[in-house]
Amino acid sequence: MRRVPTFLVLMSLGACNGDKQDDTDITGDTDVTTDTDADTDADADADADADADADSDADTDTAPTGDTSTEVPADSIPLGSLVITEVMREPNVASEKNGEWFEIYNAGKTQVDLQGLVVRDGKLDSITLSGSVLVAPGTYAVLASNADTGLNGGVTADYDYSIDGAFFLGNGDDELILENAKGIIDEIAFDNGLVWPDVAGESMSLDPKFRDAVGNDSGTNWCSATSVFGGGDRGTPGADNDICKRIIKVPADNIGVGDLVINEVMREPTAATEDDGEWFELVNVSANTLDLDGLQIRDNGTDTITITGTLQIKAGAYLVLGASDDTKLNGDVPVDYAYDRADLELGNGADELVLQNSNGVVDEVSFSVALGFPDTAGASMSLSTGFTDATSNDTGGNWCQSQTPINGNDLGTPGAENLDCFSKDTGTP
Repeated sequence: MRRVPTFLVLMSLGACNGDKQDDTDITGDTDVTTDTDADTDADADADADADADADSDADTDTAPTGDTSTEVPADSIPLGSLVITEVMREPNVASEKNGEWFEIYNAGKTQVDLQGLVVRDGKLDSITLSGSVLVAPGTYAVLASNADTGLNGGVTADYDYSIDGAFFLGNGDDELILENAKGIIDEIAFDNGLVWPDVAGESMSLDPKFRDAVGNDSGTNWCSATSVFGGGDRGTPGADNDICKRIIKVPADNIGVGDLVINEVMREPTAATEDDGEWFELVNVSANTLDLDGLQIRDNGTDTITITGTLQIKAGAYLVLGASDDTKLNGDVPVDYAYDRADLELGNGADELVLQNSNGVVDEVSFSVALGFPDTAGASMSLSTGFTDATSNDTGGNWCQSQTPINGNDLGTPGAENLDCFSKDTGTP
């Protein structure tokens, strides 16, 4: 047997070892599996791409939000897109200096900034809003003469316009105008109560059915607010207004028989002279506001007066007419309309009081002691509650002497509900 040289054996072993290395490389196909991991990495990359895409989408989403928050500046606000909806021109629980305010409604489709808006009347008052006031579509902004709720009657204001100068809301005839570079956005011109509401402590409130820059031009679309806010005045600052109940104003010549009733008569005062202290009270028992301008008041002799000028009495309200409206002279009586006693005297004995328009007698009372009417100096003749109509007041037995002191002076209830003459407190007439 031939012997193989040692170096050949070694070479052969080296070759075998090399095959093993190659096998290992082939087994390294598991590295191909690792390549599969690389594919997994690729998936991870794909996920990363997806994430990146998602982030990109998120960025795209942010853009519209930014666009929505863009406000229209004051000078670019379209005409008619701001509407004056409420005005407090004569507060009760705050001074006019601190308690005046008005409300603006954004009737447009975009948010607006009122900074730079001109607010003026038709005369001398004019201010330009120097601060930012953002008003979203369909919402309100309240602008007040004082933003301090402790001083302004409890109004939560969006802007205090006193920082921009003096601006006052007149109690009589006045205007409120919103203006920018384009022109007048909205305006109202209100009167002293002839058509527009004018009640102290109650805001002028636009009926929500007419909430636009045309509907708010007419005083008939406004009414006095009924909701109570803050310290006790009436209004809805920053919120939807009360729905207005239609108020029909009836002129004197259209007042029906019995719609206005003679309810109380002071014919012999002691806390004042008769020249200053005589007065009588009327009550409106109709469902409408009555305007007494032109109403004749007389006796059956020669005494007569005719009311001149607007004198309105709401449904269910009382009205006092007297010889003097000076409370220092008339016994501290709150008189709504003063007439000259030389033209109409209330007799201490038998006399008449007649209300008349062009259609005839609305109500009349013929009083005397003989007919059972009370006649006590220093106390008014008072129609009992429960008998407040133009028929029941013809009977003396339905009247009695007043028992309530007028601020410590004579007895009566001028401008307020009478007592029940038949109760135990007042005695039987």
